[in-house]
Amino acid sequence: MRFGANTDNNVSDWLNRTYTEGNHERTMVEVDRCNAFFEMSNEEEVWFDTYYGDLRSEMIKRRHTRCSLDEAEIFFISSSGNPVDNPSEDLKELHDEYWLPSITTDMARSSVYAAMHKCDLTDDENLSRPAEPKWMNASTAFHLLKMSHPVTVHATLPEKAARMQISRKYESHCLSFWCANQKKLRVRLVLDTFGLRQPSESKVHRWIEKQGWMENVPDAAEVVKDWKPP
Repeated sequence: MRFGANTDNNVSDWLNRTYTEGNHERTMVEVDRCNAFFEMSNEEEVWFDTYYGDLRSEMIKRRHTRCSLDEAEIFFISSSGNPVDNPSEDLKELHDEYWLPSITTDMARSSVYAAMHKCDLTDDENLSRPAEPKWMNASTAFHLLKMSHPVTVHATLPEKAARMQISRKYESHCLSFWCANQKKLRVRLVLDTFGLRQPSESKVHRWIEKQGWMENVPDAAEVVKDWKPP
């Protein structure tokens, strides 16, 4: 399916939709305008049908000027009743209004790749790694790493291969950020464990040893030194 097929379809395309698989499980809409088609589930068809039958008919009443026959055939219209010419631009304006980030296909691809790695998919399964996008930076790389390897008190350190899958350039930054965040969580856990009274260094040291942590281990002396009553 071409990307613009579902935005180029018109009213006639929708009314002439057909069903596939012989049991109405899927709906196919052929788009004459771009010689393409797209399929949707029953639930998605209900969304489109509700829009067409209930919302679109009401929004058309808000038009202040007459439109051409071609414009009247356009399936998607705005709240003012006018045809939607550029859905991508409208979506960008909506994002800007609410201070939302614009998600590019490269960003989506990287997120999917991080999710696939979380499912333990490897190069042996013929997964090709996309080229590192231009928008990638240390902060974004760390955000993607946290999606696949959340920073928690008892989480194990993400392996280098996992960090390299996200960004070869910022792999070491990801490691530093991840370790620093986990250490902060562990320091907070130590402080919360001992409550209102400042513990002795030896007591903190024994408690930390019992946790079995091998990396990002808080220093008992520093914890006691920085201790403040809650």
